[in-house]
Amino acid sequence: MARVLVVDDESLIREILSDLLASDGHMVVTAASGREALEMIHWWRPDVVLLDMMMPEVGAWDFLARYNADATCRGLPVAILSTTPTAGVALEEAGVSAVISNPFDVQDLLETVHELVSPTTEKRHSERG
Repeated sequence: MARVLVVDDESLIREILSDLLASDGHMVVTAASGREALEMIHWWRPDVVLLDMMMPEVGAWDFLARYNADATCRGLPVAILSTTPTAGVALEEAGVSAVISNPFDVQDLLETVHELVSPTTEKRHSERG
């Protein structure tokens, strides 16, 4: 079981993603903004962040800049949900681990999360002990 932080400004999308991931066996916490997500990373320590590309307040680009400058976030994979397929290269350069097309295929989304959390979860469990 992995800890997944879902970040999206639309409550229905947060709920759908949370339900999908929880039914796949993950523990899920949600955030409505990039600012809120950065705060949650510090106290909840997720294994992966699933982040909507287009958000008000602290959007994905601002989130990524702050994320990359924060030592607490190092090694924490981020998957972006994006309606813009061409954003992939720029996002990878910004430290994004995966880009998931939105609207998303449920199986692709779950497989991507599994791929991203496996190494992180194993490392976290071995550190605990």
